[in-house]
Amino acid sequence: MRWRAHPLNPDIPAGGILLKEIIKTPPDRIRKMEERLHRAAAEAELSFCGPEKVYNTRMAQELGAWAATEGRGDEFHHAVYAAYFGEGKDISNQKVLCDLAESVGLSPDKAMRCMGTRGFESFVDADWQFSKQMDIMVIPTYLVNGNRLVGVQSYKRLSRFLENNGVEKRGERTEGTEASRRRDKLRHRGTK
Repeated sequence: MRWRAHPLNPDIPAGGILLKEIIKTPPDRIRKMEERLHRAAAEAELSFCGPEKVYNTRMAQELGAWAATEGRGDEFHHAVYAAYFGEGKDISNQKVLCDLAESVGLSPDKAMRCMGTRGFESFVDADWQFSKQMDIMVIPTYLVNGNRLVGVQSYKRLSRFLENNGVEKRGERTEGTEASRRRDKLRHRGTK
């Protein structure tokens, strides 16, 4: 699996804004959406606090690209998820992001340098362009072999989708895959 960045409200200012200011939806629809998210999170054994604020995720996305080159991309993405959806933390805050990097075994100093140099800006730009070309409007969107599954899904439905599209389970991966070659290539770029 490859995480790709998607432009989530890129114009949000520092400090974020209230969710209700972005989602111009009747309160009953928001409540139903939150109920679905709570159920999906509970099924996947993930915490979900229903954050009240939305933050600019651009720097978290760039740091996620860096973390992937360090072999800690999945762990970093999971840490960012838990910080935001589980604890409501400001994931646009550089101190928060450095703490998250450190929590998954990455150097907070290298993380700060990465954010300062914007060394992975072009990777996120490319992902945003891909998102636009593929007409992705909802996250998460899973793309496999030209097929797509859109929105928060149950584990069972997501597993079935991946299996039907020939995706191997993690323990069944073989070394030397295109993804591992790409990761090795990326590892030589960015922050050292």
